[in-house]
Amino acid sequence: MSQTEAAAERVPPHSVQAEHCVIGSILLDCQRVLDCCQRERITPEAFYIPACRTLYAVMLDVAASGKPVDVVTLQNALTSRNQWEEIGGGSFVDMVIDETPTAAHAEHYIDILKKKWRARDGIQLIREHERILFTNQDAPEKELSELIQKLVDLTAGTTHLSKKEARRLIMQRARQAQLGQTIGLATPWKNFNDRIGGAPFGEPTIVAGREGTRKSYLVNQWAVHASITNGIPGAYFALEDGTQKAMSRSACIIAGLNYWRMFVMGRSTDTDLDRLDKACEQIEKSDLTIIGDRGYNIDGLALEIARGVARYGWRFAFVDAFKDVYGKGREQSEQEIYKVNRLSDIARQHDIALIVVHHVNKSLAEDDGYSVDLSGNQRLSYRDITGRAEITKAARMILMLSCLVKRDPLTDERHLVDYLLDCQKFTDGTPGWIALIPNRDTQAFELDPSRANKF
Repeated sequence: MSQTEAAAERVPPHSVQAEHCVIGSILLDCQRVLDCCQRERITPEAFYIPACRTLYAVMLDVAASGKPVDVVTLQNALTSRNQWEEIGGGSFVDMVIDETPTAAHAEHYIDILKKKWRARDGIQLIREHERILFTNQDAPEKELSELIQKLVDLTAGTTHLSKKEARRLIMQRARQAQLGQTIGLATPWKNFNDRIGGAPFGEPTIVAGREGTRKSYLVNQWAVHASITNGIPGAYFALEDGTQKAMSRSACIIAGLNYWRMFVMGRSTDTDLDRLDKACEQIEKSDLTIIGDRGYNIDGLALEIARGVARYGWRFAFVDAFKDVYGKGREQSEQEIYKVNRLSDIARQHDIALIVVHHVNKSLAEDDGYSVDLSGNQRLSYRDITGRAEITKAARMILMLSCLVKRDPLTDERHLVDYLLDCQKFTDGTPGWIALIPNRDTQAFELDPSRANKF
């Protein structure tokens, strides 16, 4: 065998056609193909060709910024990084598109890409341990066992948490608890955190209640507390209210203003407007991302969260409301099961606190007088949550927002006066509830000092 032939055999496995067609498919059908890439955990390192690797990395950044992924946005992003000519400019992009007549076969090319990537990783693993075995032959069993485990993980497409890493995380959380720090994502209410510990990381949490009981306000306030007060990066998917309304409400919470008086009644002063603008600026510069687009499917949501975790280090995501996220499958039951399974996968894969908002089957219009007795009777049950039982089975924590409704006997108007944030399921501890009241000025939820918490 000639030296040239031997060198050719040592070129790492890759497929030029597959790499070109994956990039081309993204340009032809961005949302669907990027969703496929996310499900298969394709990172820039999956591409062997430098130009394709650079293009894919920039595609992820452009998509994460909310812009469309097309030739114009890619050229602008690459030019700003002095990489447009480096990848071959417009001629390279045109060639990639020409080689991809349709995006219909994207999954096939992604599968080829993934297999070549896995082969390269396997070769690299073997070479690394080969070098170690050559230089350190005192404990070959240890190196060989680690190599076998890594190859098994690579074959399965997973990376298992090692016992060493698990021990580190266990001791870290135990020390946090010893120091009185909240282990999960802390709520704005200290009594709740002291007893429950916040929403757990790595598992879904449900917040549910009747329609019109201010669930959106509660999770909005929680998101603001997490990012603005505690400096934790995360996202609030305001699928019901949209970005503008959610950010307006967030700004009012920060500025201590009443949203209804400010935006509905127009009762504001110039000083109020100045405070509102400063609060908006604070949100703009903060680690809180507010996303108000409708039409998400669960895979698109997973992709958005994966981008946020990778780019911004998100530690939480609030999804309001989960009913607006679409599943996959022909039947409604298939869609719900798929959504729930993906929900658990998202939380566990990224180790984030994932809080989703649900409705219960009854509305306020069906209530006659009192919705709930704050002594603990007649509370909403999480079994009333709209959807299949798999929804409640997947959650480690379920919080029900129940309210006390008083009806004016003269006008028949209903007023929400007191609330329970009722932890009805908590697999890591004892359930209980806290009584909340809206602040008279800002309408933000506060602990009700006249009522004892029940744990």
